[in-house]
Amino acid sequence: MFVEDSLAATHTPDDLFSPVNGCRLVAPYHDGYLIEANLNQFNRLAQVIENPTNYSIQADISRVESLTPFAPQDRARGRSIEDLWQAAPEEDGARLFVVWLAPFRTRQARELLLERVDLLSQQQILLPVLPTLRLLSGPAGSPDEPREVAPSCQSGIARAMRNYRNTGVGRGTVRIRSREALGQLLASGASFRVDPVRQIRVAAPGEGAHPSIPFDIADAPTVGVVDGGLHASS
Repeated sequence: MFVEDSLAATHTPDDLFSPVNGCRLVAPYHDGYLIEANLNQFNRLAQVIENPTNYSIQADISRVESLTPFAPQDRARGRSIEDLWQAAPEEDGARLFVVWLAPFRTRQARELLLERVDLLSQQQILLPVLPTLRLLSGPAGSPDEPREVAPSCQSGIARAMRNYRNTGVGRGTVRIRSREALGQLLASGASFRVDPVRQIRVAAPGEGAHPSIPFDIADAPTVGVVDGGLHASS
């Protein structure tokens, strides 16, 4: 979609890419949308673009910058396999990624995709994340005594598959052992987006006094105050 020079950068072209024309908008993607299209109705879509039947379709056409097939490199959102691999945190000889299952609309397409995901899991291309124990403060012995909570036995892969079967949307955190396995995942068509898991880093607090609020809110009907600190008096 046109973004920088468009008067309606967030316009959704659902009149042009509609079931009537053999298309469905299935997910936002970058500065545009991911479209599931019926290959047998491409001629119908081309005719509508060449001879739009109403102003709504004309408005959609005016805001579409380009229409291209979804390729394996699009699943990495323009990044190389090496860049993805280096950005992902390590765990037990593998690296952690968030995998978004391709959002097909028909039940038959979803079931075929789930079969492919199950095959990737059997081939050890998609590995479940190792379970971890959580420490919580609770009333095991005393109110402040830490206690261990057993992890869920269900893997991120299984949860993603269950959600996908029920809603058509599914994502999960997985382990991938090698760059080659990552490439196989991207080429499989099972996912439309693969992201490295973001690493959580602890930052030291700043020094000095909190800045004063730059306006007087004593008698003002304040809806809310937003600042950058966790301990500011405001």
